[in-house]
Amino acid sequence: NSQIEGKEIIQLYVGFENSNIDRPKKLLKGFQKVLLKPNEIKEINFKIKIDDLKYYDSSKKEWILENITYNIFLGKSSDEDELLISNFKI
Repeated sequence: NSQIEGKEIIQLYVGFENSNIDRPKKLLKGFQKVLLKPNEIKEINFKIKIDDLKYYDSSKKEWILENITYNIFLGKSSDEDELLISNFKI
């Protein structure tokens, strides 16, 4: 808890575990600026669309959704030491 008002930008990244193609370890998929008053706690929500998980296959000329584990990274920077991590499977 802080006695000082502050702003923070919370970032949401998605990672692609065991993807069949070469994909980045994590991609920024959303962010929210949060203003907190002294000792204030806020809940924020992010929505990820299925289309945000797909990649374009140029040989098939279609968007592909892989049946893999997707990692969620949430925090105030892309530094993995500062991120909360969870995952889900399609």
